[in-house]
Amino acid sequence: MTEQYRSEFQGFFAEFYDMLHAGCGDQDIYPALLRPYGRRVLEMGCGTGRVAIPLAKAGYEVTGIETEPDMLALLEKKDYPRDYLRIVRGDARTFCMEERFDAILLSCNFLNHFVDAQDALAVLQRCGEHLAAQGVVVVDCSTPDVRFMAQSHGQEETLTFPTPRGTVIKDYFLARYDFVRQVEEDRIILEEYQGEQLIRRAETEETLTWYFPREIRMLARAAGLQVVKEAARLSVDAPACTLNDASPQMVFFLSRAGEP
Repeated sequence: MTEQYRSEFQGFFAEFYDMLHAGCGDQDIYPALLRPYGRRVLEMGCGTGRVAIPLAKAGYEVTGIETEPDMLALLEKKDYPRDYLRIVRGDARTFCMEERFDAILLSCNFLNHFVDAQDALAVLQRCGEHLAAQGVVVVDCSTPDVRFMAQSHGQEETLTFPTPRGTVIKDYFLARYDFVRQVEEDRIILEEYQGEQLIRRAETEETLTWYFPREIRMLARAAGLQVVKEAARLSVDAPACTLNDASPQMVFFLSRAGEP
């Protein structure tokens, strides 16, 4: 029987999240990257704590915002310093807290989940309202690869992941792209096998968007933020650069408008 989920952050998909993102490496970069800015960090969409927990273990005072209870349930099962990581269940578009943060993270394509530009703008506005003086908002997104999108449109990709419990998970991913609406519609199927036997199957559909560098800059400006640095990859020593088609990522460092 196939389990149906409304997003890739529930049930079987939530359990698969850390495995799917194991090779990202951003969780190893952020502790050093944020050192010049201060200890108070807010991560939007902290999920299972993949990035937030390493930051807390490095001594940062981390607050994570997340809406999905299944992701938070997995986070709570992990070993992390409870005095350094606080979890708030809330919406990135509407949250309101008394604290101000030295760094606010929108990591791993977080902004792409807000298909409506007004929602993305609301997220950035909330970031500006919660940013300490001289603080930084880090927006980390994949650079849109339009050529790849056109070539892979409607073609299913299958990835295989062995699990620690001796099973194998097959990830069937099919994306369709609407270039007029700037929308990506994904169908994702997970199957788990014990040998040749199918023991679990789940399916979901996800709608995303992608933002080009100019759009990020315009959204930041509309939210009362300014770009202080751009980089082509997430790296501690990545220099400021001009983004181009060959840039695998686009990383924006934003401050409140008018601050040096």
